[in-house]
Amino acid sequence: MMKKANKINTEFFWDGATWSNLFKLYFDIKASLNFLNCGNQQLVHFFEETVGVTPNYPIRLHWYGPLDGCVFNYEKGKISKLDAVLSLLYGRMNVSITWQSKSGRIYDMADEDIDCDDLIFWFENLEKEECLRMINPIIDWHRLVYTSGFIDVHKKVWAVDFSVPFVECMNSQLLPIFEERTGITINKSNRVVLGSMPKIDPITPEMIAESDKIVRLQRSIGLFPQLDDEAFEDFIEKTKPTNDYPKFQYQKGTVSTISLYFWIAQNIFAYHQDIKWQSKSGRIYDIADEDIDYNDIEFWFDNLDVEKVYQALYPKIDTPFKLKNLSYELKVYQMSLDAIIHMHLKTDCLADAENYIIEIDNFIQEINEKTEKKDPKYAVIHGWESKIEDGFIDYSLKIGDNGIAFLKKLFKFVSDLNCFDEVVMN
Repeated sequence: MMKKANKINTEFFWDGATWSNLFKLYFDIKASLNFLNCGNQQLVHFFEETVGVTPNYPIRLHWYGPLDGCVFNYEKGKISKLDAVLSLLYGRMNVSITWQSKSGRIYDMADEDIDCDDLIFWFENLEKEECLRMINPIIDWHRLVYTSGFIDVHKKVWAVDFSVPFVECMNSQLLPIFEERTGITINKSNRVVLGSMPKIDPITPEMIAESDKIVRLQRSIGLFPQLDDEAFEDFIEKTKPTNDYPKFQYQKGTVSTISLYFWIAQNIFAYHQDIKWQSKSGRIYDIADEDIDYNDIEFWFDNLDVEKVYQALYPKIDTPFKLKNLSYELKVYQMSLDAIIHMHLKTDCLADAENYIIEIDNFIQEINEKTEKKDPKYAVIHGWESKIEDGFIDYSLKIGDNGIAFLKKLFKFVSDLNCFDEVVMN
């Protein structure tokens, strides 16, 4: 069972200071911290009352900026409205942040003299069932292709029609081929998805300059802490917007081909992959055909690059911190907000494994309690699971925005237990 922090993250919907800066940068709109903090407090309560759950991970409100071709929609009046996007764990929802006052005063986002007892905030277009689906969906993680999303994206982005039987057959044949070739079992932890590269509008010099400006602002408010100045400039250059984007490619014939993309490690890494198929009967199947004979059609990968898959799923990276004199060997293969930590017990510590879990759980909970007291030295842990298996203690952690600070403390605490000879984070 997932263990929860005592309280919900106090910056549940937005980080006031960050969004105050971003509103000004993106849209030249002033938003006071007093306004944002009042809205955050009331919207958290409204969300929990409406949806009926308190998620143990951060849910964020955000706005698409000029680079996305979006317009900031803010209507001021007796009932004011601000359109936004609500990001949940497994999806996004367009909502409107709405507010009015009991006194009749019309509050502006820029107002500093906010009487929070006078203001009433709520969401419009907040759909309870859709929220619940995006918070805790029933998902078959043992797939390469997620049929409905795959079909919807290709229809919307490329105006290309795939049939459900075609996509289901493609997934059922390619999945075992992939797992046999790579030795990797596709599941929630090892997510490899076949999909399409998004279609990108032409990039202008103004958009490149805007992108550079935004990324540098993000750097100034604490993002990318693992990069030194030289590495950050290299990152800027490598991620500069470009018009060099692929197009959807489909060649129909005796041996047909479509060009797709592998999305790996929660969409952090993507690369091109051609999929081919033919039939035993000689029939030429189209991607839109409904009458797919699973026993007649044969799918395969064209030049599956197993090494690229390994590099994406298990990148050996330098940790963004240095820890000396640990009592075990530390290996970090990936840094993300969902951390899986495998701790190999020393032989003479196996019998006390349950006690070590209790000590580590207490340590994590202590960090959460100190966080709630606004101690900036500690990070928030939104939830965690633990188990003992084959001489290992395994932890699955949902780490907050200050994850590096937390991990440093956790790895040192585990070292003090002196009961592990190796700790691996994937």
